[in-house]
Amino acid sequence: MRWVMRDGDDAVTCRILADTLRELFDGPDADAVDLFLGNQSEVEQAAQERYAAMGAPDGVVELEHIDFI
Repeated sequence: MRWVMRDGDDAVTCRILADTLRELFDGPDADAVDLFLGNQSEVEQAAQERYAAMGAPDGVVELEHIDFI
């Protein structure tokens, strides 16, 4: 799953694997888009925090399980 986050005038690509969404939000058979939309504020907050802490190596903020602890 990819989306774009804004940092001022810069566009920052963010990504989270569908399997990660399913594991985090208890939806083993759920559609990844539905899980993302249903938890969008939490996912975007995690992306903002990771970006603030680590930047965007290779131009992408890649979310992992650890970002939701």
